[in-house]
Amino acid sequence: MENPTFSSEASAKPRGAFIVVEGLDRSGKSTQCAKLRSFLESSGHLTELWRSLMEEKLKGGTTTLIVDSYSYSGVAFSSAKGLGIEWCKAPEVGLLAPDSVLYLDISPERAAERGGYGDERYECRM
Repeated sequence: MENPTFSSEASAKPRGAFIVVEGLDRSGKSTQCAKLRSFLESSGHLTELWRSLMEEKLKGGTTTLIVDSYSYSGVAFSSAKGLGIEWCKAPEVGLLAPDSVLYLDISPERAAERGGYGDERYECRM
């Protein structure tokens, strides 16, 4: 199977896809990222899993990057702490836009049933 590539608006060079998986901690992001990577690789796609984006890596070839959380999480966490949404989004201006964002929807109650919930930096109970 031929490995399809994507073209970004900023560059005419083909590149791999940029896929972001978002959701609460313990929503299954890491698990779903691993499953998506396995599926894409078995379909003939060069794929890497990252915890943070390496823009140079994405622009440098046809490898598809799967990122476990991106800027959206930072905006959500900061605004939930009471900061203005526009202020929270300001540092995100100019960041590379993903080709796809997958949001894993889970209630905080359901996430709390999973091991380690509440130990994370942002969900920490005070």
